[in-house]
Amino acid sequence: IEMTQVAMIFEEEKQQAVEAERKKAADSIDAERKKAADSEQQVVIKMIGRGYSTEEIISLVSSYSKDDVEASRRKTAKRKH
Repeated sequence: IEMTQVAMIFEEEKQQAVEAERKKAADSIDAERKKAADSEQQVVIKMIGRGYSTEEIISLVSSYSKDDVEASRRKTAKRKH
């Protein structure tokens, strides 16, 4: 009976370690996605500053929609004023 209890404790600890690693990996993926999104946003802002049209931007930055570009354009215009 004691060996079964030891095995159960070991299994619980193993599951906790697996869950901790899963959470760590998920957090890392989320951080990388945010970093990529921030980078894309900076590219779009530079393109707006260089006079690219909305259509050109959405054709080159596939993750951005027309609404996304227009929102970035408004945000950029507010920063200039």
